[in-house]
Amino acid sequence: MKTTLYIVRHGQTEWNRLGLLQGQLASPLTEEGIADTEAFRQEITELEPDVVYSSDQDRALTTAKILTGDLHREIHIHEGLREMNFGVFQAKSWENIEEEMPELFEVYRQDDPDFVIPEGESHNQFHKRAVNALIEITEAHPGKRILIVSHGGTINKMLGYVEGMRPSANRFFHSKNLALNILEFENGRYRRTTEAELLEYSAIH
Repeated sequence: MKTTLYIVRHGQTEWNRLGLLQGQLASPLTEEGIADTEAFRQEITELEPDVVYSSDQDRALTTAKILTGDLHREIHIHEGLREMNFGVFQAKSWENIEEEMPELFEVYRQDDPDFVIPEGESHNQFHKRAVNALIEITEAHPGKRILIVSHGGTINKMLGYVEGMRPSANRFFHSKNLALNILEFENGRYRRTTEAELLEYSAIH
C-alpha cells in the first residue's frame, strides 16, 4: 500500500521578502504571496489530496486555506509542523545576528546539534519534532494522498531524514515558497521526488 505526501512550503511573506528569520513569529503573506498561492491552487486541486495538514502558524494555515479552497477538506492542525524556534535570532537577518551577537553566532555556526539557541531550540529538538510529525501523519492515513503545508526549515528536516542526513548538516534542502515536494511511503520506506535544491548553508558559513 502506497501513501503519497505532497509537502508544500507556505507562500511568500513580508519577512521572506526582507530576508529576516521568521521562526515561530508571525509574518503575513505578501500580496505576491497570496496571488502566487491562488495561482497554485488549481495544481493542488488536481492532485486530489484525501487529507490536509498544516502547521498552526498563520502563514502556513493561510496558505493551506487558499490552496484547498476548491476541495472542501478539513485542515488538520499539527504543531509539530511549525518552523524551528530560532529564539533570540528571530526577526533578524543573518547579517544582523553576526553583527549584534558575534559570540553566539560563532557558537551556532559550529553545527552542534544539541546547541539550544537562547529562548529557542536545538537542531536535534527540531529534527525530532519535524520527523515525528511526518511519521505520525503518515501512519494515521495509510494508502491516502496527504497534503502537508509547512515551513522551509521543517521541510528540510523531513527531507534530510528521508535522505539519512544528520540533524545539523551544513547542507540543506532549500524549498522555495510554494515548492511542492513529494514523498511516497511504501513497504516501510520513504522515497522522495522533490523540487528542493541541496545547497550549502551560505548564509552562515
